[in-house]
This record gives sequence, C-alpha cells and structure tokens, in this order.
Amino acid sequence: MIKIGPAGATSSGKAWDERGREGIAQIFVSHGDRIHSLQFQFVENGTLVLSDKYGCTSAPKFNSVELNYPSEPITGISGYCGNRDGVRWRCVTSISFITNEATYGPFGYHAPGDTAFDFQIGGHNKFCGFHGTSDIHLYSIGVYMKPMTTLSNVNILQKKENIKNEKASWNGRLFDGILYGVLLQDYMNMTYDRMKSVNDSVIEIVPKCSIVKYSPFQVYV
Repeated sequence: MIKIGPAGATSSGKAWDERGREGIAQIFVSHGDRIHSLQFQFVENGTLVLSDKYGCTSAPKFNSVELNYPSEPITGISGYCGNRDGVRWRCVTSISFITNEATYGPFGYHAPGDTAFDFQIGGHNKFCGFHGTSDIHLYSIGVYMKPMTTLSNVNILQKKENIKNEKASWNGRLFDGILYGVLLQDYMNMTYDRMKSVNDSVIEIVPKCSIVKYSPFQVYV
C-alpha cells in the first residue's frame, strides 16, 4: 500500500495509524474553528469495528457521516491546516471526505492564511485506511491507498486498438473486393465486345454464373 501525507503538524501530538482498513461505514467529526477529533466505524469480515477517538470531544459541533457501504468507498480527502488561538502547533482546521457518490463537508473552519491539502486516490476501492497525529486537537491527517495490481486499463486499450486494426483490415478487404468486381465487370464487357465483333449471334451473358455463352463455346470468366 501507499502512504499519502499527512497534512498538518507531524511533530506534535501522538501518532496514530489505521492502515489496512479497506471497508468504512461511518465517520464521526467533532469540530468548531478547527477539527477537534475524528473517529471511524470500519467493516471487517462483515462486522462493524469502532476505532479509537483521535482528538478530544470538547467541540461546539458534531457530525456523523454515514456511507453506503460497500458501494460508496472513500476516494479522497481535502481541507486546510493552520494556526488557531490557544493552539501552539498548526492543526487541521477544515476537512471534507470525498466518495464516488458525494462530498461530505467541509467540517471546521477555513480562515485566511490556512494551507490547503487535497489527497485524491481515485475509485475502484483503493482506500485502505487513515493515519495522522492528535492530542486535544487533530494535528495532521493522511490516507493509505492500494496501487493498481493489474493491467486491465492497458488490456482495454489494446483490445480497442485490435478492433480498430481489424476494422481497417476489413475495410481494405472490402475495397479489394469492390475493385475486383469492377475489374471483372470490365473484363466481361471487353469479352462481350470481342465476341460480338466475331459473330453477332451472341445469345446470352449471365453475370450471376460468371459464364459468357457463345455458340458453340462457353467462356468462363
């Protein structure tokens, strides 16, 4: 897996790590003019598992984000980090959770001078956990993601290229067939004219059978 971030003050607070958590059903956010705490409800082997609380709960606002597991995975997080009165270190001041269906947030408060972060990991269930630092506030936040393990996209592009080449080849064969038909028709007309100049008693030309009948002979074209 790939570790992204964290954004914020990594040298303050206590480090925490929730790697390998591929299923997530709920996120709890305590916030005000900053993010005071985060807590997660993960899914493991069909069972809900509540994580530790990272930060404190003494905040004026609280939100619960309910995800439509398993069809709504986390595809990214974004927000801001900055300084606040009474906080010695920079902390996470605002955060949004992004899925394939919606954006939840922003939670917290984005003040002038705050620094933005934006971690986009894409869909196809690439999310596999969070990490960060916290104490009485959430000081930093990052994510884990799974890299691509197959060349499915490359295979799809190759199939499209093969179809394109086959179509071009078929068009070439079709053109050759049309050209052959035109040449054949010219040949038949020339044969007819030559035969008629010899004897005006030409009885019949049958294009369907590609046979020119000339008594007492038959000429196959």
